[in-house]
Amino acid sequence: MKMPMLFDTKEQAEKEAFKFDCEGAHQMGDKWMPCSMHKHNH
Repeated sequence: MKMPMLFDTKEQAEKEAFKFDCEGAHQMGDKWMPCSMHKHNH
């Protein structure tokens, strides 16, 4: 099952971040990806 990782807005990516057990978003070209760059291992 593949999840879309690229979003048009930072807000969309931040909303998806919780599914990846992280928060925030970072830019990837003209798109946004869930999770800020620094991954925190809990």
